[in-house]
Order: sequence, then structure tokens, then C-alpha cells
Amino acid sequence: MLSLLVFFLHISTRGSFSKNFSGADLIFHTFKYWTLWTGITMEIRGFDENLGNLEGPAIVLCNHQASSFLKFLPRYSTSAIDVVAMTRVWPPRGTVMMKKSLQYIPFFNFASWLANAIFIDRYNHEKAMAQIDYCVEKLKSKNLKIWIFPEGTRNHGDGLLKFKKGAFNIAVRGGFPIVPIVLSNYRPFYSKTEKYFKSDGEVIAKVLSPISTEGLSMEDVPELVEKVRNQMLEVLSDISQEAAERMKRKRQAAA
Repeated sequence: MLSLLVFFLHISTRGSFSKNFSGADLIFHTFKYWTLWTGITMEIRGFDENLGNLEGPAIVLCNHQASSFLKFLPRYSTSAIDVVAMTRVWPPRGTVMMKKSLQYIPFFNFASWLANAIFIDRYNHEKAMAQIDYCVEKLKSKNLKIWIFPEGTRNHGDGLLKFKKGAFNIAVRGGFPIVPIVLSNYRPFYSKTEKYFKSDGEVIAKVLSPISTEGLSMEDVPELVEKVRNQMLEVLSDISQEAAERMKRKRQAAA
């Protein structure tokens, strides 16, 4: 179903429109309306000035919190809260990076191909530099912005896990700016481990100013990783507290 949707959207948008948008843009803009049932309220900050009007390739980094909704929701619902957030702040000409094994899943692989998804082998360290160069070439040739979760896996805590270097290696190798996006903590309304989800969720998504990588070398990557992580961590603390206070006031008013 997803593959057919993307295919027909892809065919119908050939021409000048497709020069400004990608298949992934169409997928996430469509999902935006499919996820309204969650009841989650989102406030977007800094999108237009820091990402929406940014020209050229870029590396978009975001904190990664949730997997699927709870088991008491419909059996086949695999929507993630992170996906709800992504539909609201998806960058123009955006794409995603996926593990190589996903390209062999029927129908999903076709939709991913139309969406310009980049597949990598995360466990092949011998070809790490070749994969970095492959990503750089694809982003440049197709003028794409790639969305990456630098933590590498879902974080069920309140802070940030240690960042992987892959996204930063691509940014430095290609001279691409890094655009951090920080999503406030979901814990006040969602917890996988404690098995609860409340539809009054408030999320603040803040798009930070682009960070230039011009003039940097691969030796600068470790310092760059810490710089970006610390910046995101500070923002995460501030907006999470603000969102939690909003939900508290909302619940008190409804009581």
C-alpha cells in the first residue's frame, strides 16, 4: 500500500515540483494527516529560518526516544511518536539512512528506493570510509538532506545517549552543515517500559541553527560530536521542562 502511494505520488509530481521535493517528503507529509489521531500537540520552533529555507545538502540530527505505541493500541499500529514528530519538521528534499537488511523487504524496499533512502551496512567497518563517500556522493548528486538519529538506538531515559560518529563523518567529509533538531521528552505522556500513553501529549520541537563544517578535517570529528551533543542536551532540558509544565497545567485545568 505504501509503495503504491509513493509510486503514484512520484509519477504525478514529475517536473518542476520534483526538483524541490523528494519521495520521502511526500511520504511524511501524507503521514502527517494519518497521525492526527494520536492527539499529540506539537509546537515547532526555528524551522523556517534554520531548515525550511536552507539550500543544498545537510545532515539533520534528532534525538531518538520511542519505538511503537503500546500493545493496547490496534495490533497492526506500528506508528512511532518519533514519526509523528518527523512529519511536522521534515526537511525539504529530505531522506533517511537505513540498515542494509531493510532493502530486501518486499514493497518496503520499492518505497524506500523512490524516497531516495540510503542503505548502509553498519557492521562492515572495513568499508566504513567507502560508505561515507557513497553517502556524500548521493547527497550531493541528488541535493538531499538526510535525517539521522545520532544516538543510534532508542533512548528511554531523560537525556541523550552517546552519539555515534557516522553522521559527523559524512558532514565533515562532504562539507555539509549540521542542523540539530531537539524533541522534548515524551515521558510525561508516554513510557514503553511503564506501559502508558496519554493523548494529551505536548511536544516542543526546536530546530537549532545550522553548524558549519567548512574547514574541518576528520580529526576534528570527536570535538564536533561533543559540541553538538552538549548543545542539544542543554536545549532538551529546557524545552522538556517547559512542555511538562504545560501538560501539568492542562491536566489541573481539566480536573
